[in-house]
Amino acid sequence: MGDGENKMSHPKYSIYWNKKYEDFIRSKTCLVCQRPGVDGHHLEHARKNSFMLIPLCRTHHTFGKDAYHVLEREGFEDRHSVNLDWCVINLLMEYIDEVA
Repeated sequence: MGDGENKMSHPKYSIYWNKKYEDFIRSKTCLVCQRPGVDGHHLEHARKNSFMLIPLCRTHHTFGKDAYHVLEREGFEDRHSVNLDWCVINLLMEYIDEVA
């Protein structure tokens, strides 16, 4: 965050809870292995922002040797050759297309 940026304007601190979007994320397969039955992982620990979720199976979310919570964001993106910001954007666009 830049010196002049308001902390509360960061998505991590915004409250955007949307059950329909969370259900949409949980209906997806894991971004890494395409297995069904995913957890919604909140990027940037933005637990109050449904729109910062990505779908990860339990192995790639928390327990596996190459899980997000083991590698942290940069290591996870490097290991799995993904850009999680683009994943969030693509998921949002897919959701908008479905509900429109």
